[in-house]
Amino acid sequence: MSAVIDRLTAELTLIELGVLRDRNRRRAGALRFTCRALGALHLALAGWVLLAGRHRIVVVYAPALLVVAVLTALRHRRAAQAAGVQAPVTPWLAAAGAALVAAPALSLLGRSQGLPLLEEVGPSLALALAYHLLGWWGRNLPLILATAAMPVVSLLAATVAGGDALVAAQVAGSGVLLLLAGFAPDRGER
Repeated sequence: MSAVIDRLTAELTLIELGVLRDRNRRRAGALRFTCRALGALHLALAGWVLLAGRHRIVVVYAPALLVVAVLTALRHRRAAQAAGVQAPVTPWLAAAGAALVAAPALSLLGRSQGLPLLEEVGPSLALALAYHLLGWWGRNLPLILATAAMPVVSLLAATVAGGDALVAAQVAGSGVLLLLAGFAPDRGER
């Protein structure tokens, strides 16, 4: 009799742990604040690209992304104090770090190989992939949809513009999509 109760208790505990894990992932994936901050950052970067050029985007983007990461961590800490569970910030930091490495690397590779399309479109695709994986991990449907549309925006911009105008259009388009994701209702955030 006690073996049946122990097995039942174990199964119920595993189910409850799964529910808690999913709830924590939704809370971590509820990046409405982060999407809004990234959207505003991307819109500001579009203006920066038009003023300073696409080759100087990383000098503004890297520190600004660090500020967004710190603000996200503080937001998660505040939410943890209210909810009693600390949502991990590690996936967000991993996505930001991967984006900061991959985007300039693709740009430099395209520039060194004489492939202007890779130089101009590659970084935006790397950012879209990093944010898409973050949205997928957190089960954040608005972010997943926004990042799925980013390559389309990049390719459409590549058909009508080139150089700094192309990069500015891509960054602005990504900013609008991130803002839309940030203002979309999400089931996980309080």
